[in-house]
Amino acid sequence: MGPEYLRRDFERIRTLAVFPNPVLAKTSAVLLSHTPPMIKVRNLKKTFGPKVAVAGVSFTVEKGEVLGFLGPNGAGKSTTMRMITGFIPPTDGEVSVGGFDMVAKPIDAKRLIGYLPENAPSYADMTVQGFLSFTAEL
Repeated sequence: MGPEYLRRDFERIRTLAVFPNPVLAKTSAVLLSHTPPMIKVRNLKKTFGPKVAVAGVSFTVEKGEVLGFLGPNGAGKSTTMRMITGFIPPTDGEVSVGGFDMVAKPIDAKRLIGYLPENAPSYADMTVQGFLSFTAEL
C-alpha cells in the first residue's frame, strides 16, 4: 500500500463525508473531478535582482479547502500571496484561480478573490471601519 492508495482512500472518505448519500456521492465525485482547483500554483518563483524570494512553490487548493501559510519572516509567504492575487507578477511559474490563469486572464481570476493583505494600503491613522467606509465609497 503506497501513497497513491492512501490518497484514493482519503478522497473516497472525504467525498462520502461531504455527500453521505451513495448515489449523490458518486454523482458529486464525477462533477468534482471535472472542476478545476480553486487555486493551482505550479513551480512559482519570484526573484528581486539576485535575491530569490520564492523558489519553485507548487500546490493546489480545492473548492471548500482551507490553506494556511506558516513560516518565519522572510520565508516568502506574503510574496506568494501577492503573486496568487495578481498584485505582483511571478518571475516564473503559473498561478490559476478557478481555472483562470492569473497572467493571461487576470480580471476573470481576480473576480474570484477577496484579499486583504496584512498591511492594508491605507493611511497610517485610518481605523479599520474608516478604511472599509472609504473603500465602499470608491
